[in-house]
Amino acid sequence: MKAIIIDNVGDVTEFKVSEYQKPTINDNQVLLKVEGTNINPADLMMRQGHLPLINEFPVILHTDVVGTITEIGKNVNNFSVGQRVLGFAGVINGRQGALADFMPVNENQIVLAPNNISVKKIAALPMISVTAWEAVVEKANVKAGEKILIHGGVGGVGHMAVQIAKSFGATVYTTIGSEDDKKLALSLGADYAINYKTQTVEEYTKEYTNDSGFDVVIDTVGGANFETSLKATAAYGRLVSTYLWGKVDMTEAANKSINVFPINIWIPMAANIRPTYHSNMIKNVVELILKGKLKPLVNEKEFSFNEVAEAHKYAESKSGVGKIIILND
Repeated sequence: MKAIIIDNVGDVTEFKVSEYQKPTINDNQVLLKVEGTNINPADLMMRQGHLPLINEFPVILHTDVVGTITEIGKNVNNFSVGQRVLGFAGVINGRQGALADFMPVNENQIVLAPNNISVKKIAALPMISVTAWEAVVEKANVKAGEKILIHGGVGGVGHMAVQIAKSFGATVYTTIGSEDDKKLALSLGADYAINYKTQTVEEYTKEYTNDSGFDVVIDTVGGANFETSLKATAAYGRLVSTYLWGKVDMTEAANKSINVFPINIWIPMAANIRPTYHSNMIKNVVELILKGKLKPLVNEKEFSFNEVAEAHKYAESKSGVGKIIILND
């Protein structure tokens, strides 16, 4: 089979096409004919060496996959040959990634793909589904009627979090950076879209909460925005961060008794625990899609597996909105 590999971390010139032996599967796995993947920030960071989760080289990158089952192990009971599935399943702990013709995947890491949306949209789902669902539902436990502020509401995780929170009956506020992004966020179901470039956190917290703060804040931006998120969170509120790296000042969290939840989505795969944790989240998101309550945003530009380097360069340029999809040609 053909595979796109890297022998070392670095820039996009590290990608190269290689002939690989078609993988075999164990009794608990299925073999997928890979149809597509998408680019998550983590995929860029792994290739660049900023996210040290690769055990050895050469490595086939990309954690998200959509594909059709071509073989099943003898202990696989929930899937059959010919079914299209999706999963957050690659790279970690020596697992093969999606940038290849075929990919072995554990049965507990995949979910049946919905029939009513395209492969491109299915390919966008896995990691952002896991992250957004864990943030809004598992950690924040958002409830109907609560005020939830989601930073980066048209980003990969952010646009999913907006729609998930809305499906639970929350009043959704989100920060955006332009009028176009405002229109998009509102079209996704946000009740209010706040331009962080023209309003300070103090101003919008006063306007929308009368200075009391938001019940829940989801920070998908990280860095200095964590401090902004603390300021926006109500006393006894919940703050979830998908990018809580390095040292942070927790004084305001202590002063307001804020519950702070960092997310590390790599733990189940890295530690081999909670085997169905991620797939159950993806399944919940797929159910929202089937009910017409959620739609993934896909970037208008499309790439083939032969254009992986160009796709990564495009992702690094942060051009446009929506997940960047790479289809196996």
